[in-house]
Amino acid sequence: MIKRFIAGAVCPRCAAMDKIRAWTNEQGKQVRDCVACGFNEALNDPPAPDLPANRMEARKQQADSAKAAVKEQPIKFYKLPKRDPKPGS
Repeated sequence: MIKRFIAGAVCPRCAAMDKIRAWTNEQGKQVRDCVACGFNEALNDPPAPDLPANRMEARKQQADSAKAAVKEQPIKFYKLPKRDPKPGS
């Protein structure tokens, strides 16, 4: 298990910058601790979203969702009324 310092991270307890280490423990959970104050926390990872297998699949999903968002409507054309000639011409 390799513990790595996280650049720019601030401790939630003591607010010390660049003192947070992160690693994965034996149970597979992400853990972080502060070397300045001893703060220790195991992070619960949210479930991973369903990602497309590749970029082409992602584009297809985006195109399908864009098509679903557009509602088709007929276009109506109207004839323009005839304009009266200008007086004096």
